Amino acid sequence: MLFTRTTLRRAHLGPARTGLQLSESAVDKNRIEGAKNQVKGTAKEVAGKVTGNKSQEVEGKLQKGAGKVQSEVGKARDNARH
Repeated sequence: MLFTRTTLRRAHLGPARTGLQLSESAVDKNRIEGAKNQVKGTAKEVAGKVTGNKSQEVEGKLQKGAGKVQSEVGKARDNARH
């Protein structure tokens, strides 16, 4: 049998650690969506700065702020769950 990094890693972790354990590693959807909104907001903000479009820049800042809030809500829900 050819041992690759993956097979060695799996052998090291053992059978209980190779599968995804949803109860421990599940992340609230608000954290994921919040991170997406932060990235989109940052992109809009930068694009607005580069093009000189103040309304797009402000829209990006608002979306980034909303993403931060949404992410914090997700963190709080995760902490309440554990």
